[in-house]
Amino acid sequence: MYKISDLLDEHKLLIFQSVGILTKLGYEVALKWGKILDMLEHVIGRRIIDEVFARRNAFPDIVAVKDENLIIVEVKTRRERFVRQLENYCRLGKGKVILLLPFEPERIELCGPKSLEKIVKKI
Repeated sequence: MYKISDLLDEHKLLIFQSVGILTKLGYEVALKWGKILDMLEHVIGRRIIDEVFARRNAFPDIVAVKDENLIIVEVKTRRERFVRQLENYCRLGKGKVILLLPFEPERIELCGPKSLEKIVKKI
């Protein structure tokens, strides 16, 4: 018998796990572009959507809404050099890895699959 992790690549598995957690916590979840647009338009308005998602090839993996609370999930995997670098730095076992961005990320949370539920519950 196969486990779900045997059947899905890392990206699909992380999305599958995230959708399960968000659904369990009462969020309505969207994965497809049309539904994502509908949910975002309902919560934040069309003008802002057009500005942020001007190019259709740049949209999130998951959008979830509960009581006007919006969660956008962007999944990154070990296929990306950036993620492998961060994972390797974490293996040093000491200190903290600081991810410095060219903007203030006050609305960004970094987490792994084990800490997602804890972070979402705080929202």
